Amino acid sequence: MPKTKIQPNTQEISTKKVASSATISGSDLSFLIVDKSKILGSADLNLSASRYRVTTDYSNAKWPMVELGDFMEEQILRVKENIASLKPLSVSNSKGFILSEDLFNKQIASEDLKNYKIITNGFFAYNPSRINVGSIAFSDNIVGCVSPMYTVFKISKEQELNVNFLFLILKSEIFNVYVSEKAQGGVRQQLKFKDLQNFQVPLPPLSVQEEIVREITQYQKIIDGAKQVIENWKPKIDIDPEWPKVKLGEVCDLIQRGKSPVYGDSDIQVIKSGQARGYFEFNFIDKYFVEENFKIDHRKLQKDDLLLNSTGVGTAGRITYFDLPGNFLADGHITILRLNEKSNSKFFLYFLDSKYGFKGLEKMATGNGGQIELGLKIIESLEVSIPFLGIQNYIVSEIEKERELVEGSKKLAEIYENKVKNVIQKIWN
Repeated sequence: MPKTKIQPNTQEISTKKVASSATISGSDLSFLIVDKSKILGSADLNLSASRYRVTTDYSNAKWPMVELGDFMEEQILRVKENIASLKPLSVSNSKGFILSEDLFNKQIASEDLKNYKIITNGFFAYNPSRINVGSIAFSDNIVGCVSPMYTVFKISKEQELNVNFLFLILKSEIFNVYVSEKAQGGVRQQLKFKDLQNFQVPLPPLSVQEEIVREITQYQKIIDGAKQVIENWKPKIDIDPEWPKVKLGEVCDLIQRGKSPVYGDSDIQVIKSGQARGYFEFNFIDKYFVEENFKIDHRKLQKDDLLLNSTGVGTAGRITYFDLPGNFLADGHITILRLNEKSNSKFFLYFLDSKYGFKGLEKMATGNGGQIELGLKIIESLEVSIPFLGIQNYIVSEIEKERELVEGSKKLAEIYENKVKNVIQKIWN
């Protein structure tokens, strides 16, 4: 096992050592944590994290540690004249190389491609300002060109370093930690090519690299399949034209905006419009509560309430089903829909999305720029169909069966994403 030691207080720990000492399990970043006794016990107290960070001696590691600069070379081959077949490419953090016009749905690249960098088989490219979010791609039989802002390189010793093995390393959390380290103190995270060259990685034999690539490729196929299910599933109700039609206001006991909060530290949590993400999803990375003496009324959220985001471009029109334990209040940017006892709330969640769509509801909002609003009169007058309650319940039960499969796909993707992380971690152990 590698031996761990503390760097002397009088010197800065090199970035190379920090990168090579990472031991990560899943999203475990524990190697960034420093025992406070080592800090407070120092006569020369300095709260710079890098000064006290634990480093690891890799002299007994399983594979030799090497710098990538010994295995790669920057490519600066430029387009000399416009060639119709040479298309401008962009780098997507999820899809790799992609035609710029497909990524942005419009022409954003310069019509004059002279001085663009050429991409061909075996070339890597990354955006120095976005590599921290995985904006790096590898060309496997893709030919095109990228903006001069991109850094382009290739492996110079393919007999020692497998291109797909390197790509897995550069898409890993361990590498992202290194990028963050190099960008500390900067307004915008950037990775210069020399910093990439200095990154240290374990170098197993080529046959082992290929075996690791095969294993992760199989895992990735499962992840991609699961995500296809997640991304393409959308609940849909086949609306029978014979169902009676009424206005939404006629099937609701309450259609009213939430209450503007006065923030404090009570046990009543506020749901802001950006936190209601649609269907059954809430984002509570940040939590907000009202003050102790805040007077809450009939708008205290109840099980089966529907929360309709009513303001803001990109937010208005989203509907989220509420069924959370505890005391909650919706803020004034959310409209509360409380259906009557003859109506199934989930049915109307699915119905409104099937008939109008969240984006369709957003288009009904009035206002200019980003300041748009779905007024209560618009919401109350939405036409809805009301089959018998038994039919509503049956339709919901069938959709819920589908949703269980989608939730299972989410868990499957998560399991295999963790398997990929564990394989990458083992390379370092």
